[in-house]
Amino acid sequence: MSTDTAPSWWRNRTWQWVAVAVAVVGVVLAVVLTRPASGSPTDAATGPAPSATTSPSAGASPTGAVSADPGAAPSAPVTAEPQPAVPEPLPTAVLPLDSQAEAATGVAIRVAQLESVEGEAVQAGDVGGPALRVTVEVTNTTTSEADLSAAVVNLYHGAELTPASPLLRPGGRTLPGSVGAGQAVTGVYLFSVPAAAREQVRVEVDAQLGGPVVAFEGPAPR
Repeated sequence: MSTDTAPSWWRNRTWQWVAVAVAVVGVVLAVVLTRPASGSPTDAATGPAPSATTSPSAGASPTGAVSADPGAAPSAPVTAEPQPAVPEPLPTAVLPLDSQAEAATGVAIRVAQLESVEGEAVQAGDVGGPALRVTVEVTNTTTSEADLSAAVVNLYHGAELTPASPLLRPGGRTLPGSVGAGQAVTGVYLFSVPAAAREQVRVEVDAQLGGPVVAFEGPAPR
């Protein structure tokens, strides 16, 4: 008589294999269920740490440009080069149109001729029409050459001394750059002046830089 106390169904090998298979499936399920899912908090905790952002360094602007060091000493101010002083012209002397001015610089100035002409427009800004032609004479009364390179002649008309527009023609020519000792030179200047504005005109002559400005006043021919 057999002493095996196992149930009769267990003694059947088919049921033994079924039990083994069930045990294996159970072990596999246990492993799968206990494994952490991808993206779970565990993965986040063990994943790579976020990279640190680079903060702007001290003294740099957000755009990357380096700003001036606030502790640096200020640069020395740039001073402009001194310019040579230009002598102020002496006070204007006003004389009648037919007078001669004896300047302290050794030249004599006078209006040699004042004519009414028809001015010609030859360049931009010129206004042709009634004009006055002024001949200025400069005489050097010294024993050395006198510089006239900076000579300027202007004409004004009316009680308010309205500036007249200069013209070149007919017959205009400036004073030469110099005048020899004991010599006299002339320059011819034209100005646009309406006939009705010639009751009182002023011709100003600045013959030499820093010298006296002389003016000749009176009625002009119409």
